[in-house]
Formats: sequence, structure tokens, C-alpha cells
Amino acid sequence: MDGYVAYHRGLDSQALGRLLDRLFAEGGYYVVRKIEDVDIGSFAGAEALLAWPEGQAFSSEIEVRWQKLSGPKELYWVLALTEAEELVQGNGKEPGLLAQGFVEVAGPWEVEAYPGRRLGIYLWGERKEGRPDWVETRIPRRLRYPIDEAGRVRIGHYRYCLRDSRVTQYIRLAEVTYE
Repeated sequence: MDGYVAYHRGLDSQALGRLLDRLFAEGGYYVVRKIEDVDIGSFAGAEALLAWPEGQAFSSEIEVRWQKLSGPKELYWVLALTEAEELVQGNGKEPGLLAQGFVEVAGPWEVEAYPGRRLGIYLWGERKEGRPDWVETRIPRRLRYPIDEAGRVRIGHYRYCLRDSRVTQYIRLAEVTYE
């Protein structure tokens, strides 16, 4: 399967917020980070996420990563990974990423889909039936994940490889599941 990678250096916070709200209007997940904390949850709007210096929002169609640039203006470096060409090129109704100032990263990109449960990132902790949080004895606080079922939480992903070398360059997060 083909993949598309595009980036933007210097997207302002309002434009990034509108982009995230449009791309994840049907739902998705996020991971945001700062030196002393990490949060993961279900996407419910970009405004609260942009208070964090870096993060990523993802769904089955696309992942968008952002990192705040240093300087007097609130600008972000943004990277997008998708298998949907229309999200990059546009579809007539909605402008694609390229029309919004993104630059396509040269490929060609081959996407290796995760077959079932084999490729995934397991998150810390386990949730027992009837408990609200996940517990991991090596982490001195309760953990919250955007899923209601008990068990172990896993983030399914795709691997983006350069077609010629087959070397993985990016891991695109796609979904949150449980076992």
C-alpha cells in the first residue's frame, strides 16, 4: 500500500487547531507530551492539546504530529502521515495538505499494515474488571487510557518504509485497542 508524508515548518496555532479539528472531526486519539508529563485520550478538540509543547493525533486514516518551535511567535513544526492521497492532494471539496503550505517528503513510501495483533505498542499497566484506572507497579501513579474495557491496552500502527531500501522511517499510530 502507498503512503504519503508531508511536513510544514511554521504553522501557527490557529491554523494547526483548525487542521486538527477538521481531520479528526469523526474521532481519533491523541498523545501529548512535555518533560514532566504525558497524556493519552480520545480526541475531543484541538484547543486543550495545543497547550502542550508537542503531541500527535491519530485515527485509522491519518496521523498528525506537532512540536512547538522556539521563538517569539507560537509556531509549530508539523508532520502528517497517511495512506489517503486525497488528504494530501485535496478532493475538490476540501483542500489537501499541500494547498495549506505542506511540503511532500520524497518517497516513494511503502506502508506495511499491521496484520491483526502482531504490530502494536503495548501501554503500561493492566486494568482489572470494575476498576477505573490501569495500574503498573513501576509507575507511581494511576494511568488513564481512552478505552473502557479491562485488560492490556495496545496502539496499533503502520510502518512507513522507503520502497527501495525497505528501511522503516516512520511508525504511524492508527488505533487504540485492548486485549
